[in-house]
Amino acid sequence: MLKNTIIACLAAIFSMNAVNAMAVSHRHKLHHPSRGAHAIDRQAKAPHPFVVAIDAGHGGKDVGAIGPNGTYEKQVVYAISRKLENLIRQDANMKPVLVRKGDAFIGLQRRSEIARDAKADLFVSIHADAYQDGAVKGSSVFTLLNRKGRNGPSASTRKASNRAAAKILGEFRSQQHLHCRQVKRARYAVLKSQDVPSMLIETGFITNPQEERKLASQSHQEKLAHSIYNGIRAYARTASPKSAKPARFRHVILASR
Repeated sequence: MLKNTIIACLAAIFSMNAVNAMAVSHRHKLHHPSRGAHAIDRQAKAPHPFVVAIDAGHGGKDVGAIGPNGTYEKQVVYAISRKLENLIRQDANMKPVLVRKGDAFIGLQRRSEIARDAKADLFVSIHADAYQDGAVKGSSVFTLLNRKGRNGPSASTRKASNRAAAKILGEFRSQQHLHCRQVKRARYAVLKSQDVPSMLIETGFITNPQEERKLASQSHQEKLAHSIYNGIRAYARTASPKSAKPARFRHVILASR
């Protein structure tokens, strides 16, 4: 009888200790979740990054415009592109993809394909303008000049193009001289996508001696990169990306000439 009583008491004590240990373990997990739990939680809450494909115009055998002091457009715009890439990389909500890596020639169609392969939400092509009159200066932003009766972008695509262009032009307007204070229109081939909002940015006239010196300077390149970055960020905040749903973001192309 006594033996049975002792065994029953020991069993009860063991059962209570086990329950207490489980409770302590449960509380520990609540206050100190595992690394795996943290990773899953971060993955669930992390926003889809806004992917920006940055396209430095020209490259390789295509040097682009040449300034009076021998500055090549392809070199200037690549330097600006790399600075823009660094700014976007520091933004937790964005991801940069450099289309032209180094001094390489890439066809216009291939530039768009690279952006699509990267599932880009924004494709930025950067250029420097040129004109026979060396006194002409200033930055410009272009969207497509769409003519009636021709296949071209849908109405929604054109509206998105103009909206994105206006954001970047607004940044330029407050920071530097503009060649035109309104978004300009042109029939550049790469602006004609039916479903991809598109624009073209001219950072200044490399044929103007003063602007050539500015475009070649590190400080002015940084200033241009910041203006473009701020415009991209402003547009991204107002856009309705497809990736908010199961599909990925809509592409936006700031296109090459």
